[in-house]
Amino acid sequence: LFTDGISDAPNRLGLRLGEEKVLATVAAHCHESPDAISRHVFEALDEFTGGVAPRDDLTLVVVQSAP
Repeated sequence: LFTDGISDAPNRLGLRLGEEKVLATVAAHCHESPDAISRHVFEALDEFTGGVAPRDDLTLVVVQSAP
């Protein structure tokens, strides 16, 4: 679960990260812990934005289900 502040985060060219990139990052790391998935999403966000300050809140919730 994530707010649009993450998917709509702009880079220096004004392009937004997009839901697809967020979901692809989660899918690529779905076998990892919730903390690790969160870290990967925020690393992808930081890499994409290149230091551009967020315009909105950045909220991410990662839940792990019990087997």
